[in-house]
Amino acid sequence: MNNQSIVKLTTNKSQKHSYPSKAYTSSKSDVLHIDNVSEPELEVFLANPENNTQKAMIIAPGGALFFHAIEHEGREVAKLLAQKGINAFVLKYRLYPVDGNAEDYVNELADKQDWDSIRFKAKETFPFALDDATEALKHLKNNCDSYDISPSQIGMMGFSAGGALTLEAVFQLASGLKPNFIAAIYPWIDILSPYKLPLEEIPAFFDCATNDELFLAPQTVDLYKEWISADKKAELHMHESGGHGYGTKGIEEVSAWLDLLINWIIRR
Repeated sequence: MNNQSIVKLTTNKSQKHSYPSKAYTSSKSDVLHIDNVSEPELEVFLANPENNTQKAMIIAPGGALFFHAIEHEGREVAKLLAQKGINAFVLKYRLYPVDGNAEDYVNELADKQDWDSIRFKAKETFPFALDDATEALKHLKNNCDSYDISPSQIGMMGFSAGGALTLEAVFQLASGLKPNFIAAIYPWIDILSPYKLPLEEIPAFFDCATNDELFLAPQTVDLYKEWISADKKAELHMHESGGHGYGTKGIEEVSAWLDLLINWIIRR
């Protein structure tokens, strides 16, 4: 396998989608977005053989299931993980189809405080994204030798909507398909299906800012409490500030989060 390549994933659920995918710089946050993803892919970032830990992490960017914050919550994270010997795979899962700019569409709904429409459309898209996450996990488990990864060291992480997708994979997938460990970074817990914590031991890493504009901090703390109340391994980092969507933006107050995560993954 090449150190950087793209794997096309098969789909098992049919989604009506006729708008072209496009990449653009966000008008609000000056980061790269990709919308209208209808064909799921894995972007592969392999560790160098000399420092390969044989650990793997699937990365699901955020974007409310309308777009992917593909760089600062995807590729940049993957490159840093790979440098530390952790093989990384950025998951471009399917998104809600929008005729036009998906970020503008979401912002218009948000300006009208129509949160119900955002949540409804995201939940409508969630099964397709979970199908893609399932295929990504299958692909890694079936190709451990090719990637030089351990079948018991395949993790998944996600940001915001991607964090919800990561949790959904733990809660909804069959035992043999679940990731072995997870990281949920400011996860959007509201859109999860009804769930029970897994019977399996799946260590979890949670990270969020107390002043998250989407008020995700209390829910993140509550989920962490659920994990440890069930006597499961978990680590929580709540930053005093940093807002929502910090990823690898270099915001000083939360700049330590990725080093904390890398150290946690290496300890698995």
